Amino acid sequence: MHFIRAARELGFDLAEAQQLMRLSARSDASCAAVDALTRSHLADIDTRIERLQRLRRVLVQMLGACHGDRIAECSVVDALLTRHEDR
Repeated sequence: MHFIRAARELGFDLAEAQQLMRLSARSDASCAAVDALTRSHLADIDTRIERLQRLRRVLVQMLGACHGDRIAECSVVDALLTRHEDR
């Protein structure tokens, strides 16, 4: 259970953690499969970070345009309504 918990703390999903555990049982095998799984996981993390950074920029921009006046003039609410209408 410690192995699974450690893998989960690094963000691997349960299936990946189980796969890593199975691979770790073969101490004489190449670690290429572990490396490939880890590289894929890292790429997923990088994609999420990029998405979150874009989201952060949009939110900062929305807040920067907000003047704290009335809801009818709120740039955040306006942006949310515009995004909803675009779909």
